[in-house]
Amino acid sequence: VLHLFTGPHADYHRVSDTADKLNGTGMAQIADVTAELAARASLKRQSLHYRKAAAAPTMGKLTTPGDPAASAKGARPYLGTIPDYGSLTSPRGPGGAGADQGGVKLSGVREGSPAEKAGVQSGDILTAIETHRAPSGGAEAVQIRTIVTLEDFMSVLTGLQVDEDVVLHIKRNGALTKLAIKVGKRD
Repeated sequence: VLHLFTGPHADYHRVSDTADKLNGTGMAQIADVTAELAARASLKRQSLHYRKAAAAPTMGKLTTPGDPAASAKGARPYLGTIPDYGSLTSPRGPGGAGADQGGVKLSGVREGSPAEKAGVQSGDILTAIETHRAPSGGAEAVQIRTIVTLEDFMSVLTGLQVDEDVVLHIKRNGALTKLAIKVGKRD
């Protein structure tokens, strides 16, 4: 699978993404690259064959059978955060995996969402999610899952449980803050 696009911008994946924000130059460049790829593929002496992927995809995977996230009649964990796709300079996060400015910058929150109720704001950078879980019969254990990339965030989110109390670690205006939040559900 090959996905070509002109890149994110401040209104990417938002209702404010209007036709005037189309990147005509980028679209022309993508058309040229696509035509070249098609031409080269057509010149191969061997035909192209479908090859099944060796492993299940990880990106976009929200739940699997048996995950805590699949509980509550198929409900998935939901915070209501909206990533700022325009700030992603690579598929792995603001500055790429391991960059000092790691974390997921948020462009806002969904109205009425757990994130809105917790006080998450546009411009916040989500750097970690803290859970407090007690294994059956054991003492409560604190786990802090660091978030460097959007993929990290999706991985952590899928491991949360609906109605679980967690703490978001947020960088706001250069200062670190913690916000308590109850994980919601999305059916």
